[in-house]
Amino acid sequence: FARMSVGRLSALVFPNLFTWQDSFDFDLQEVDGNLCIFARQPVGTFLYLPPLGRPLSSATVRRVFDTLRARNRGGGLSRIENVGRDELQFFDPEGYVRTERGSEYFYLRKEIASLNGQGLKSKRHDVNLVERKMAPKFRRYVPADREACRQLFDRWLDRKLSALDDDTSGMPRHMLADAAYVHGYLWDFWGQLGVEGRVAEVGGRVAAYTFGCRITEDTFCVLVEVADPDMAGLASFIFRALADDEAVRPCRYLNAMDDYGLPSLTRTKLSWRPAFLEPVYTVTEKRSVP
Repeated sequence: FARMSVGRLSALVFPNLFTWQDSFDFDLQEVDGNLCIFARQPVGTFLYLPPLGRPLSSATVRRVFDTLRARNRGGGLSRIENVGRDELQFFDPEGYVRTERGSEYFYLRKEIASLNGQGLKSKRHDVNLVERKMAPKFRRYVPADREACRQLFDRWLDRKLSALDDDTSGMPRHMLADAAYVHGYLWDFWGQLGVEGRVAEVGGRVAAYTFGCRITEDTFCVLVEVADPDMAGLASFIFRALADDEAVRPCRYLNAMDDYGLPSLTRTKLSWRPAFLEPVYTVTEKRSVP
């Protein structure tokens, strides 16, 4: 991921790719000396990321779309996902449609760790209340925590699924269900993946957990975060605690990824006062747009 390491999007970290392997059939191919990660599904193939390695060029982009069109037999599914603003220059608007599909939320780590300022007053209140009433213990994840994390995830998932309307325009139900595989890989392979795992214990049991890793030297990505839905304020506690963790302190920014188009998640992420939002684009050829 040499060339792309200057970016801060969550799709650029290997653990993110590894944990979604049950949702996509990944196929790695070299195009013009670049690593291209094709993702196959029953409905078609797309490029998971812009080509990696050498400086991107318009010629490489054309060859990638030639490959996609051949694999999809000319269908309208050919696209490149997780394109950052810096890559847009290689997609001529005369020939490509560049669609912003969301944004990732970036926070100043020190602000989250300290909770100083009027803008984070409510978060500071929540964390102080949790610390006073629950006395949570924040510590490193260990393999013995796996079953407790699984049980917590199951309760969390049931609550999330029950809160979604059948006709929701936000995160599809299958994406929430697929999250079970993502979390499972993190519980099992966090060490091999170079991922940091932390849990919060309340009354001697795991009541929240989070996993993440660095994207760049100055940016830490929060891959997953789950807190007991019946313990108000605990999610705020573990997010703040992670920001102040010794493994995260060298970083300037926290990337909390996107909001999946869910209004409730958008409100939560905005309530933490992000330093900036980084847009993420999907690129298609104009000829493949109906």
